Amino acid sequence: MISYQKQYIIIIDINTYKYEENSYIMTIERIHLEIIKTISETGTISSAAKNLHVSQSAISHSIKKLEHCLNTKLFQKNGRLLKFTPAGQELLKLSHSILPQFKNSEKIISNYSKGTSGDLRIGMECYPCYKWLMKVSDPFIKNFPDVDIDIKQSFMFGGLTALINSEIDLLISPDPVCHPKIEFFPVFNYELVGVMSSKSTLLNNAYLNPKHFLETNLYTYPVPTERLDIYTKFLIPENISPHKHIRMESTDLILQIIQCNKGITALPNWLADYYKKTLEIDYLSFGKNGIHKSINIGVRKQDIDIYFIKEFISMATQFSI
Repeated sequence: MISYQKQYIIIIDINTYKYEENSYIMTIERIHLEIIKTISETGTISSAAKNLHVSQSAISHSIKKLEHCLNTKLFQKNGRLLKFTPAGQELLKLSHSILPQFKNSEKIISNYSKGTSGDLRIGMECYPCYKWLMKVSDPFIKNFPDVDIDIKQSFMFGGLTALINSEIDLLISPDPVCHPKIEFFPVFNYELVGVMSSKSTLLNNAYLNPKHFLETNLYTYPVPTERLDIYTKFLIPENISPHKHIRMESTDLILQIIQCNKGITALPNWLADYYKKTLEIDYLSFGKNGIHKSINIGVRKQDIDIYFIKEFISMATQFSI
């Protein structure tokens, strides 16, 4: 009984609110504000009618109807010109406030429908890819100023689930996964290489051997071992663990340590080449055949045709390393 009474009260309140809201909408409409604003700019009903592309009688009828609903006069005649009453001045202020908001909202909605406006949330499953992403995002932002980009680092290790659940819109990943709702687009290929000091004696070898790590420290990003290619594709098959495994988030800090001949880290060859210009480092392949990977962009299939998403993927392929 108590539950029924509460539900009844809520329904009455909601209906009352809707009635008042609808009553307000019926009293002052957008066209009324357009008429008020145009009359203030032109001074006469005939000129306002011309600017609004309607008949003079239609404007006169709208004004009389509005004055009747508000129970007050909005204008006083001053010869051929119209002078606003205090009530008319109040509506004029309202028109100056509301009409620009209408136009702005219409523009935003139009941009949404065209795919030139919106939010683009990007999840990253690739620590070293931020430098590449900056190359892509700079021209994208210039071409799509009404699209807000947000980089989601919290999905570093659960990006696919986040993409499926619409928590992100794109996923940057070196490990595409087949899923009926997701499409992955390859962007560029690269080789994962072992980066070390340019003074390391290991550079005397043609390539790295898993046994080299028995007495060598390995520096990686804080990624679970089962998701590190250097383990899954290089060390674990040979049942070898590095002398010490140290995890750090900063690429710059890792390479500062590596430069001092403190161990080896695994990086994409394009990123190693970038840092070789300023640091005393070099690199070798992991094994005779190396570890070859690719960067991919994942997107929900239902969103593939959104214009700014298509353009981002297109730009990404153009700015491959």
